[in-house]
Amino acid sequence: MRTAGAARTRPALTAGIGLGAALAVAIAFTKRFTWQADLVTALGIALIVLGRGAVALRGASWLRPPAASFRGPGAYSAAGVGRGTSPEQAARVGRAAGAWATAAGAVIAFELVALFGHPRRTHPTISSYVGSITAHDPGKGLLFAVWLALGWWAWSGLGPSSRQPDNG
Repeated sequence: MRTAGAARTRPALTAGIGLGAALAVAIAFTKRFTWQADLVTALGIALIVLGRGAVALRGASWLRPPAASFRGPGAYSAAGVGRGTSPEQAARVGRAAGAWATAAGAVIAFELVALFGHPRRTHPTISSYVGSITAHDPGKGLLFAVWLALGWWAWSGLGPSSRQPDNG
């Protein structure tokens, strides 16, 4: 069953995806380390921040009457952990934090091994891989689109979500 909130979200999501695709095409035609590349990157960051902010504001309890703002235990905490949080929610957040810490540790370990490994041809860093992808315009645009999608995905777990049911 689609709710009125979900119906309002679809055009905004479509517009955000379209704008992200347009930015990915724009970044493909910029040169590295120029103000144009910085501007398109800043616009991409702004797209993620403003889009996520709109989702958070739509679910903000201070914008609704008190009776309609309650969404259940832990709904007012950005990470879902707070007063009234169930043990299952706390365990889920703990598992997610552990997974992110493990991924960050693996990336750091890879970078350190590659940084101190010689010769560089046999021990490339992540920036070496990225450099070979972004040497071509389509690769640069594709990588930018993936960066935007990962940014949205990584941030989509923070704050109130449009997927939460409204119990009010």
